[in-house]
Amino acid sequence: MCFFLILIIIKFIILMKKILLSLFSSTLLFTSFTYAKSDRPLYSIGYAYIKVKDLPTANGINMRIQALPAANKKISIQLAGTLSNQSLSDNGRLRYVSIALGPAYALTSFIDLYATIGASGISYQPKENINKDNSSKSVSWGTGITFTSPQNITLTLGYEGSYFKMAGKSYPSYALISNIGYRF
Repeated sequence: MCFFLILIIIKFIILMKKILLSLFSSTLLFTSFTYAKSDRPLYSIGYAYIKVKDLPTANGINMRIQALPAANKKISIQLAGTLSNQSLSDNGRLRYVSIALGPAYALTSFIDLYATIGASGISYQPKENINKDNSSKSVSWGTGITFTSPQNITLTLGYEGSYFKMAGKSYPSYALISNIGYRF
């Protein structure tokens, strides 16, 4: 009995260590990205409508960080991520995740255009076979526009696309993204 209790405690400590290390590394990524001589960082969060051909629609969340280097007032760097974990009514499951990086160009002080390239992954578990999990990874690409109000509130409208292959079939996908955020 005591041995099993010690084993459970050790497994819990290992799990907590993994969680803390992943949180630490993601915190370093986002804070170093934002504070690296950034003049006006932009943080936004919003909704992602994700459609993969022949699969159910998924709703997700999109987060975006944009940093404008002090040396250049027109071109900035942005990092975006999309996440969806959709439980389906027929006991199936659809997961979508993507992370992308790319430049943004300021047309004016109120309008930015951006483009991204990154990686995305999808996992679909159909109702017919709960034990079968179809998954695929792909390159993703995207584009969009950010409007900034004089009060520094931002509205971002974007598109993200990718192309997956699962079980010998092709599945093009797209995500329509709308974010609201603040430019500091």
